Amino acid sequence: MKFQPLIGTDLSGHLGGVVASHNTYASYFRQRKHPVNRKTAAQQDQRLAFQIVSAAWRALDSGSQAAWTAAKLTKKSRSGRTVTLSGQGAWMYVNALRQRLALALIPLPPDSSDPVDFTPPTVGLVAPDQLTLTFDAGDAWNQAGGGVIISATGQLGPGVQYAQSFFGVGSALEPGATPVVLTLPFSVAAGSRIRVRLHATGPDGRQTLPVDVDVTAVGGGNMVSSVQMVTALTALWVFNQNVTSDSSASAELKCDATSPTGTAQAGPNSVLCTYATGHVGVGKSWGIASTPTHLTSTPAIVVPESGLQV
Repeated sequence: MKFQPLIGTDLSGHLGGVVASHNTYASYFRQRKHPVNRKTAAQQDQRLAFQIVSAAWRALDSGSQAAWTAAKLTKKSRSGRTVTLSGQGAWMYVNALRQRLALALIPLPPDSSDPVDFTPPTVGLVAPDQLTLTFDAGDAWNQAGGGVIISATGQLGPGVQYAQSFFGVGSALEPGATPVVLTLPFSVAAGSRIRVRLHATGPDGRQTLPVDVDVTAVGGGNMVSSVQMVTALTALWVFNQNVTSDSSASAELKCDATSPTGTAQAGPNSVLCTYATGHVGVGKSWGIASTPTHLTSTPAIVVPESGLQV
């Protein structure tokens, strides 16, 4: 929780396990912790980029430094506050990302602080440790002189919140519409999900806001997340991918080896099935055809052993 004092702007020092501090955006309190240095490759790249860009700032002539100061570029904090950057701060903000991507540094400030549009890419896992991303070739950042840094969380099970750190997994320079395939430093089990974070710079040095995209590993096909009893005659099949219900579904989503008497699309990833009297209830056997034709782009489906959820 950040704290904005009414009198004064800077807080510092600690009392017990509470530390008072401040940054560019505000003063705040935090829990006292010993710093952790993971020394990851991405962390080392970031530190090296800051060293190089900082040295490049000192080598700029006074006129160029004055231009960066006069530009009064702004950026937003995670809490949504807008701050005006100093000349050196603006230079570092614009060029550190470009240095990490091995792109030419921008010698003069961009004309605007407005972020570059970023269309969320199509993201998938083509193997337990292989990530594929397809970007929009029409985005302003996705041109010559632009590139994107790609990070990801470790795998998380259903319902787990994203409290863990992101790890740098790769980058791409002007990928256009060609799929980018990256090898993850970890494997993702079927049914688990990761969050991919993307941060790009355009040819003029303006950046995109960080964009997060979730992706679930499905192994060999779609997976039934749950089968939920709705009434004595109906059950809701929920999948971890979008599905399309048609007449063929009536022969596939079975309870006690009996096909439903009718199906209806209940949502993009769910199908509501109606069964004959006596077929819906706790302890029933739920099954599905090995190659369900009503599922889009999935050769098979796996039903969890947990069965019916009530």
